[in-house]
Amino acid sequence: MPGVPMHPTLRTRRLLFRRFGPEDATVLADLDADPEVIRWVHSEPPPTVVTYRDEILPQWIGQYGGPALGILAAHERATGEFVGWFHLQPENDDAAVQDLGFRLHRRFWGRGLATEGGCALVSYGFLVQQCERITAHCLCGNLASIRVLEKCGLRRTRKFEVDASLLPGADEAFRQAWRFELSVEEVDPRTGLRATD
Repeated sequence: MPGVPMHPTLRTRRLLFRRFGPEDATVLADLDADPEVIRWVHSEPPPTVVTYRDEILPQWIGQYGGPALGILAAHERATGEFVGWFHLQPENDDAAVQDLGFRLHRRFWGRGLATEGGCALVSYGFLVQQCERITAHCLCGNLASIRVLEKCGLRRTRKFEVDASLLPGADEAFRQAWRFELSVEEVDPRTGLRATD
């Protein structure tokens, strides 16, 4: 299939994941150019191709090989098209606690791909990396991402306010956020996902 990435790191029924390379600056800048995609990031202006190439991607690539999957490109298996990215990486440099995140092109919203990818990373975190807890953070207004995190088995544990320096220009109401968590004691040891009754 043309466009399907070589040497995928991880795969699901509809997605292939791979590590980013320096050549990905353009697709990442294109992803962030959609105001709806970065609405809850409040990044103004969004990163440019040059910023991704010279500053952001070297940091992401430098994480590979460490105690985390890091930030991975996701492609649709059927077409090879770039869907967006997912990450599973240590929270506060603690490999036992991994933080989950994702960002998808708008044309892929509403198809369950964020949930599919998120569940795959949660399962990988518990079964392969044997982490103790997976966390996530989401602004309270971002209802779609909240639903995805809950479908991945994470539960809201506390509300907090994001520091104003991390969301320049955002008011206090916008900066209200939830912390989500899922611990190894809550998951099915066969699937790495939240156990069901």
